[in-house]
Amino acid sequence: MNSNLLRAGVLLTCWGLATAILGGFHIVLFGLRISSRDPFRPCLIGALCAAAYVWKRRREAPLQAGSGPYEYAGSIVVACAVAGAALLWGSFVAGGSDSYGYISQARLWLNGDLHIAQPWAASLPWSDVDWIAAPVGYKPGLTPHTIVPTYPIGLPILIALFQPLGLPMLVVPLLAGITIWVTYLIGRDATGDALAGFVSALVLATSPIFLHQSMWTMADVPTTAFWTLAFWLGAIRVVSMPLAAGLSAGFALMSRPNLALMACVLPAVWMIADQHPW
Repeated sequence: MNSNLLRAGVLLTCWGLATAILGGFHIVLFGLRISSRDPFRPCLIGALCAAAYVWKRRREAPLQAGSGPYEYAGSIVVACAVAGAALLWGSFVAGGSDSYGYISQARLWLNGDLHIAQPWAASLPWSDVDWIAAPVGYKPGLTPHTIVPTYPIGLPILIALFQPLGLPMLVVPLLAGITIWVTYLIGRDATGDALAGFVSALVLATSPIFLHQSMWTMADVPTTAFWTLAFWLGAIRVVSMPLAAGLSAGFALMSRPNLALMACVLPAVWMIADQHPW
């Protein structure tokens, strides 16, 4: 019975995510037409099934600290639910200065030229016309009457990588789900108790700020995802992976260079713990 609850939770969550990504679908099974247009209900029922599974397993067979296959599965469901919510209710248009700057820069990377010519600016009667004609996220280039992007390249590069697949809108929701999952891993490995990891993931998944930012094409969630992954790989994981942690921190700095001092934390931890040579 317990395993059936888990299977149902995973299946319904996948059903809801498929509905959110495809915008709805229908299948014909044995002559019966089955359609799905609302991803919220299967995701909600899937989350309830996963919660019931965790509750029943805890009552029937309490586990020792450190183990927890059902917390593991529950965290996956929570991460998928957050990613699905970001896909369902997210805004995938360049409707603000930040989202416009990131999305338009991604297209420039795909085109292989970061310059945008604005010859019409030459007809304006004011001084500093190139600055006046530059939108937020851009500044005048070295060539007169051109503009170049100023926003960090991390998120635009990721969007550009997903663009050929036709799925640029997946970047932020996918990283939101990864952040939830890595938060579970941090809580589990830092305390030795899978339940602590599950609660950590659940707390972040219900954070209004995190959910709000996961629904916009902005760098907040991608930066959080890469820093979270870097700290887990470098300082929390049972066997640290310095190279992978450094690469993740590098991606985080490509999204938010103003957080460069955070890159000093991991080497400091290694020095204090004497796990790696100076």
